[in-house]
Amino acid sequence: MALAAFDDNFSFSQESVARLGDRAGSGQKLTEEQQRQLKQSKAFQAQLQVDQLLEEYCAERDKKRAALDQSFTPEEADFSASKAFDYDRAVNYYEVLGIEEYAPLDEVNRSYKRLSLVYHPDKTKGMSVQLQQDYEIIFISVKNAHLVLGDQATRRQYDKDRDQDRAKELVSGVKAQKSEHVDLTEVLKRISEMQRPPGKTVEVPLELELEQFFYGAHKVIHRTRRFKDFYAGLVTQEHPYRLHVVRGASEPVEIIFKEQGDHNPDARPDTVSFRVTSKAHALLERRGADLQRREEVQLPSGSMTQALFECQVSGLQGRQLLLWGHNPFYPSWRNHPAMEPRLEVAVLSEGLSDHGSFRFSLRFRPATEVFSKEEARQFLKDLLNEAKGSPSDLERLERVAAAKVPEGAHRLRRAVSAAISAVPNEWGLIAKAVRLLRPQGASPEEFISRHSLGSLKSTTAEEWDEAACERQSSQGEAHGRGGLCKAKLSARAAKRWRSGCSLQLRPFGEEIQLFTEPKCSLKFFSNLENSEGFPVFGVCLASPGATASAWQQLLSQLGPLLQQSIFRLMPSARIHVPRCLGDFAAPLSERTTSLEPVPWKRLGTEAFRQGDFWLAAHYYSRWMEDIADDSEKAVAFSNRAACLAKVGDFDGASADAQAAKELAQSWARPWARLGFAALQRQALAESLEAYRRAVALEPCLANLEGLLQAARAAEMADDEEEKRKGDAAFSMKPAQLGTAVACYTVALAHAAAKLPVKEVEALATSERRLLEAENRISAEESFRQAAQDLQKASQSTAALAALYGNRSAALCHMKFWSEAVQDARIAAKLQQSSAKARCRLGVALLGAGKVEEAYAEFAWALAMDSHYSVARQGLEACLTAIPKWRSRAQKSQLLRDRGRPRAFTKVWVVSDLYYDHKANAEWCQAIDDAEFQDDVLIVAGNVAETMHTTLRALKVLKAKYRRVFFVPGNRDLALNASEVRTARFPDSVAKLLALIQACDDMGVEMFPAAISQDVYVVPLFSWYNAEFDKRSRPDPNMIFDPQCVWPLDQHQLWKWMLKLNEAHLRLPYRGSVLTFSHFLPLTTLPFDGTGKQAQAMGCEEIEDQLRQLRSVGHAYGHSTMRAHQVAGGTVFVNHALGVLEDEVPSPHLFFDANGVVKSGR
Repeated sequence: MALAAFDDNFSFSQESVARLGDRAGSGQKLTEEQQRQLKQSKAFQAQLQVDQLLEEYCAERDKKRAALDQSFTPEEADFSASKAFDYDRAVNYYEVLGIEEYAPLDEVNRSYKRLSLVYHPDKTKGMSVQLQQDYEIIFISVKNAHLVLGDQATRRQYDKDRDQDRAKELVSGVKAQKSEHVDLTEVLKRISEMQRPPGKTVEVPLELELEQFFYGAHKVIHRTRRFKDFYAGLVTQEHPYRLHVVRGASEPVEIIFKEQGDHNPDARPDTVSFRVTSKAHALLERRGADLQRREEVQLPSGSMTQALFECQVSGLQGRQLLLWGHNPFYPSWRNHPAMEPRLEVAVLSEGLSDHGSFRFSLRFRPATEVFSKEEARQFLKDLLNEAKGSPSDLERLERVAAAKVPEGAHRLRRAVSAAISAVPNEWGLIAKAVRLLRPQGASPEEFISRHSLGSLKSTTAEEWDEAACERQSSQGEAHGRGGLCKAKLSARAAKRWRSGCSLQLRPFGEEIQLFTEPKCSLKFFSNLENSEGFPVFGVCLASPGATASAWQQLLSQLGPLLQQSIFRLMPSARIHVPRCLGDFAAPLSERTTSLEPVPWKRLGTEAFRQGDFWLAAHYYSRWMEDIADDSEKAVAFSNRAACLAKVGDFDGASADAQAAKELAQSWARPWARLGFAALQRQALAESLEAYRRAVALEPCLANLEGLLQAARAAEMADDEEEKRKGDAAFSMKPAQLGTAVACYTVALAHAAAKLPVKEVEALATSERRLLEAENRISAEESFRQAAQDLQKASQSTAALAALYGNRSAALCHMKFWSEAVQDARIAAKLQQSSAKARCRLGVALLGAGKVEEAYAEFAWALAMDSHYSVARQGLEACLTAIPKWRSRAQKSQLLRDRGRPRAFTKVWVVSDLYYDHKANAEWCQAIDDAEFQDDVLIVAGNVAETMHTTLRALKVLKAKYRRVFFVPGNRDLALNASEVRTARFPDSVAKLLALIQACDDMGVEMFPAAISQDVYVVPLFSWYNAEFDKRSRPDPNMIFDPQCVWPLDQHQLWKWMLKLNEAHLRLPYRGSVLTFSHFLPLTTLPFDGTGKQAQAMGCEEIEDQLRQLRSVGHAYGHSTMRAHQVAGGTVFVNHALGVLEDEVPSPHLFFDANGVVKSGR
């Protein structure tokens, strides 16, 4: 029931009489007629209704209180008694104490005592000053509430006043004023929970892969639990438990979630304890921080007899170790030919920590006997006999070697080496074999000098014979075997032999990132720092994020290449590769038997690019003499036609173009060459027809421009007729799209209306000024005027806009996207209020890969026509494609500062800038212009309400810092009134994309980038999730940011925002990663949770992403509460500026040369 307006016959003084009776006025009594009129007035009747309702409310309240409180004895004198406290009827003191309105007196006293134990000043000693002040304010509210509700008379007067307000609200419809106050209902419930006995501890065993202990893991486990809902009681829900296992954590890892298990009716919630251990691995076992391979790595047969060895060792999934180096057992293997020695290898930092090692054993195996002594002697003799006729005929020698050595590279060399090894003391035979393999014409002196084997006097080939070798052998025998050194050398050789040894490989050099699919890296190891005496090198190929199938495919493709080349590419390893001791002539079958043909086409193309067209024509003529294929001849004729047209020989160009089109009828270029030559010869009809055919086959920009010129020169076409032909060709089944494009192009050449170029340029200029203007009102007026002028000028160009739109649609079907975008832009400018024109432009932009621009056009089309299904489909396609960021692949700044020294890098952080407030803008401008020129600034959102002001603020900061990183907040994405008036953005997603583009043009970073050696900054887009509030259930009807307009459900928007980060999570980050978002990632961080504000405060899923990145520090904003906390090994910082008044904060240092700053300063 609502109170109507007063009758015209009654004045304000009569209304006072209705309220005050005989006390009103001058004391004169009303006449009977006046009293009758007064009682019939609507104001008097309304007051009677209020009094009647008040009486009913008071009676009902007394009845309920008497039923609950036996000591309650209401008296009429209570309403006239003095008050114990001068209360404020707009404050709900029952909510302050957290009790019901009909609660008995003893419950009021109990609630007061329980809250006093928490908020009394004596209980807050040791807290921060700010927290003590907050608790003091709460305690004063609790004390006042107790004074009001603890005294019967005061409480009844307070209840009556509130009941009277309720009655007036019901009768007149005017709501009573309410005051903000402290609501401690939930606090009391939590206190009550804390006073119960503790729940039980539930131990949950969990096994993780050994790889997760190596890399570190962040895992989310979902478990069903009983949850006490204050509205629905005990309910069953699925609760996520976020587990973080650091690299190399000692087993078992115990992760405790206190009181986050099942809720109990008579006890506190259960505690869940996860006991995390590693699963048994197929190849490895854990020994502290080391990883030990169970089985030995068996090297190939004969590895003990080789000076060098190489092998591959598998361990963890996604890691493969390649080894190459000197055989430590090689010098003394002849004394123990049957032994199988073992080499123990420890690879430092490849264990479960930087100090742990990957340990394994290599087993060297002796050679299987290829030749017996007699077979070797006979083989060398047969080899020498076969070579007497022609020593250089290696093909015949290969046939002899094939009987003993399996097929493979250098078969002859391997056969001779095996035979020589079997007859170690027969120097004469060995000398003849070496002489046979020595290159023809080379002297022994040259051979030895070339391979740094020593120096000899000039000797002929005949002198270097068996006798010389035997003389050297006998000298060696006298000195080494039977001479003075025999005893010492034998003892030293026996001491040097060992059945096993060990080595440790240490990392050296920088890790190299390979941009393969999946991503992988190379890490290098060596033992050069140790004193083992035999150099060994290792390379670890790692791809942590690869699946098993992708890893196996990567190994099969990249592994053999690395095995063959990587150690030869390492300078420190290459110097240890022994030089070759023999030169072998290449077989005749590998020699070149014919000359390669002259590349006339390449020569012609180079000459054409250099502007030497006659020479290019000559080269193309020579090319035609060497080819027989018609398709290649067509290319030659077409290219020569272009050369002749360049030098003005248009008859020759026409002839060559005719020949080319006869050879390739469906190729557009000869037709375009023919059209150009005919146009220059003034054969206009021929030119027009040739260009029509070229456009029908390939409607590229050059062919479209040529057809326009030919049509304008011919002056024999009717634009209406051509448009009808184009529409007919477009609507045919199957559609003749090329013909339609040609007809529309000819129609455009003869269209009566002209493009309003002047108005389009004026609109672009006013839009640019709108972004830069200080006086927003005049800039907005200028923009609106320019838009109106263009709309008026476009009214006479509707047919022209239709031609451009239709040609754009046909070009889209033919997938000539850049040409389609050009036409669609013109059509959209001419028809700014046409949803169809906007949608066509969106389709063209989407096909051209410009997803962000396409989204804005689809959004405008949908805003103009909400039932346009094509626009809806295009919008959804853009929302799906945007998170892939394919259009930004060429703009990545990830590695720009990767080589910058880390020692000179400092990172500062600020959030909630509120630059649209004067004091905040002055604070930004007052930052020193030179102090931070080598530093980085992180801005964690909420800079300003308009894009214009946001860009101004970022421009100011960019001038003061070397690099500025930014993510938008809810204020930055709201559509301000001025942006709505000027139709800047259709929704907040379009504003976000425009903000990204503007920041990219300005040099402000919104995507991951390296800021120095091994230091990366990764911005995280985010939005709040209502489930962040753990005290109340999400309300689907609650809208926190009405100025933000989204094409998605606002309560599910956070999922799309986090989707924007997924492409960046897969990038290679080596070293320290700093992340930042606008919204809070943890519920344990400080924020104002009054009412339901917590539902718009943060999103816990942000934590999953920053853990996946292994962030060492995370900056955030939004809560406007400055904080500096450490959680899960990550430092969380909020340095909110807020609305500045008297305080002038200094910039907050987040990261320096020593790492993340652990304490706020």
